[in-house]
Amino acid sequence: MRNSPIVAIFSSALRPGKNQSAFALTVRQAIAGAITTVVDLGSFQCAIWLGISMYLSAAISMVLAFVVNFSITRWYVFGEIAKQKQPLWRQLGMYAIVAAVGIGIIQLSLWLLTDMMKALSPILAKTCAIPIVFMWTLFANKRLVFYAR
Repeated sequence: MRNSPIVAIFSSALRPGKNQSAFALTVRQAIAGAITTVVDLGSFQCAIWLGISMYLSAAISMVLAFVVNFSITRWYVFGEIAKQKQPLWRQLGMYAIVAAVGIGIIQLSLWLLTDMMKALSPILAKTCAIPIVFMWTLFANKRLVFYAR
């Protein structure tokens, strides 16, 4: 039985390696983002449940998500390209800067949607920020962290 063209496209995009097309990067980043989101939101909710403030909970969960996402992004999303282009310490430093902007976006969302507008619970406000942070990190990782020279 032959694979359909759609299956072939997705199977190529799912494999880490040299396929650095925008589609392949987006698919792999979405998978990495889904895993990271589970870590991020799960640890955020646990920290809030333990009585930690929502701002500190957001920072703690973001640090955990940072470690998980950097590992997955470097190994899986960008694959061999990431390993060949720059030393690990430089990528980690640039990734930290990208993550700091992501933390800022999340903190701003929490403040606007929970404190200022009183519109959403902290978990929903953080969830609303995730697509914005996803787009920011995909762009920044491709252009600033794991770029090809």
